[in-house]
Amino acid sequence: MKRLFLIAIIILLIVNVAFSQEKTENQEPLFTPAEGPEKKEDILYTPAGQAETPEEILFTPVVQIEKPEKLYTLTAEIISEFQSINLDKESSKAQEYRILADGLYIRDFSLYYGSQTQEFGGKIERVFPLSDLIADGYGDLSYRRYGLLDVTFGLSKFPHDYANDAKTIFNLENPYTYRVQQSPTTAVPVNVSTQRDSYNLLFKFSPGDRLIISSALTMEERKGRRPFTVESLTDTTQYPFINPTAIIEIAEPVDYTTTAIDLGLEYMDGTIDLQLNNNLRIFVNNLRDEVIWDNPYKDAAYGRAKVADDHTVHTLSFKPSVKFTDRIRLINTLSYSKVTSSMDLVPVTTTPGVGGEFLRDVIDSDVRNLLFSSILSTRPFADVSLNMKYRYYAHKNDTPKTEIDETPPYVMLDGSATLYPRIPRYMSYNTKTLGLDGAWVITERLSLDAGIENEDISRDEREVGEENKKKVFLTLRSRLSDKLSGMLGYIYDRRRGDYDQTYYKAIYDPNSNVDQHPLLRAFDLSE
Repeated sequence: MKRLFLIAIIILLIVNVAFSQEKTENQEPLFTPAEGPEKKEDILYTPAGQAETPEEILFTPVVQIEKPEKLYTLTAEIISEFQSINLDKESSKAQEYRILADGLYIRDFSLYYGSQTQEFGGKIERVFPLSDLIADGYGDLSYRRYGLLDVTFGLSKFPHDYANDAKTIFNLENPYTYRVQQSPTTAVPVNVSTQRDSYNLLFKFSPGDRLIISSALTMEERKGRRPFTVESLTDTTQYPFINPTAIIEIAEPVDYTTTAIDLGLEYMDGTIDLQLNNNLRIFVNNLRDEVIWDNPYKDAAYGRAKVADDHTVHTLSFKPSVKFTDRIRLINTLSYSKVTSSMDLVPVTTTPGVGGEFLRDVIDSDVRNLLFSSILSTRPFADVSLNMKYRYYAHKNDTPKTEIDETPPYVMLDGSATLYPRIPRYMSYNTKTLGLDGAWVITERLSLDAGIENEDISRDEREVGEENKKKVFLTLRSRLSDKLSGMLGYIYDRRRGDYDQTYYKAIYDPNSNVDQHPLLRAFDLSE
């Protein structure tokens, strides 16, 4: 029924359109009456297909709006090279930081896709498909949704060859013991190298125009063996022409993991910019915290040394910035960090009957850092800018300074065992810096920079307790032509402090009359 009704409506519309057009153009009656039987073939109306003006349409069609094409960019690039090495491969300097392999490898491969709302990219560098797959390379993947989301994942692998002809062999009976051969011809070379692999994941989210939330996770692994310089006691009866102590190198095992977790929040509204960051860094030594080696100059003698301890660093930072006017801006930074770790103490020697154990073998460290800085940036005139700066930094070590009593005997140079207490010394210090600098654009080709700075340093447990630094600089810059420029400057830098030559004597050997030699003063504390 509905179909019949629809067909009737369509027929009626066709009749009305045709009827009205015929009346308008021909001014004829609605129909031609029959004149006789011979006219019975005439129809009552003129069909649309028989219109006298076929170029004219019977209705106005709906205007079709074409949809815009989707605009996007897709690019890919690959660079491949064939490498032939012609050098002394036994040289540690030749391939200290790179794997120099013969053959075909991919130097660079990149892929990018971008549209009006988002983009995706990836990149890989230094891939050896026929030898070491990404053993020495870099790669990352990134995705961005404009104004909303940024995500990046990256990895890098970085080898470091220290030496290719190390004359050390690995002792399989004790995985933490190394024997140094006296005869290089009998030594078995060990690959003294480390592999450093890092992975990172970055995330940034912008829920609005003024707020940014960011986070980052980074993990670094370092494995292998690296040279470790140690001191061994020699047997003067067997080696009369050798110094009582000999400096040797062993291959220290390395298996470190460093993890960093960052969380950030930033607010911006054109006048105020606030940044809040929370960072946690964790270092883990996956091996033992000591290295034992065989003394090549004395039978049944060993040496022992400490390696890196596990520790954690936690940092909080707050960076408020205020824009008062277009010419005045204040930038501040407040940061606080705390370092915690448990340091395991080990005796220096493992010689039977000489070495021993510490009664207090663990020290819990407590180190804190505080930083505050403020910069007031002004532009009093269009061609003059001034910056007033203040910075305060304090390093405080509150690790317990309890005296380690009844320490195990220490092997002196003559081989005897000497017992004396060890008093740990932990340095704390703070610096206060106040400065003023500015720039004056005299002409388009001439400018003048000048500044003055004063720094006061206060230390504990050092040869210089109070120190002062003063600095003045003046620089004239000139662009003589489009191809020639010149600079003329003067800097005055002065550091002063009272150096205590008896500092080490009071700490390490108060009963001795020997003071520190004047030429052996700490270089960082020299006037």
